Amino acid sequence: MHLHNFSVNRIIIHQVYKRDDDGNKVNPTQSHEFTRFKQSAMDEFMLRVKDALGEGSKAVQMEIVEQSDKDLPKIIDNIIEQGDENFATSSFDVARKLTDAQQRKSIPGGIVVVFSGTQGSQSKKFFGIIKAEVHSGYEKEVDENTG
Repeated sequence: MHLHNFSVNRIIIHQVYKRDDDGNKVNPTQSHEFTRFKQSAMDEFMLRVKDALGEGSKAVQMEIVEQSDKDLPKIIDNIIEQGDENFATSSFDVARKLTDAQQRKSIPGGIVVVFSGTQGSQSKKFFGIIKAEVHSGYEKEVDENTG
């Protein structure tokens, strides 16, 4: 995939958890605020996304079989067109879907990074989801000064 004129304009991070000892799901924690990276951190984030998805990556294409109105493709179709207030709230549906899908106790928790932006010569909209597991070194921290 060629990613040029790539820009991320919204990022929100929700927390997901591994199932409890009895195999019951643990509800995710919703974030209500957008993540506001310093420019250097945003540059690094965009570089990692481009490396993961761009030309020469080893990304694997997947097919989402479930296509009803309550499944992920329809959720994404609705979210990508929303303004910031609704995007922040609706993006939590992604964390809920992931929590439901991770049915084994052995699957670790982590963060779900939901983001959108534009790319390409015509600045087409895109939507991204990353699950970063705790052992990958990712956790959510809020800077007291910048939020």
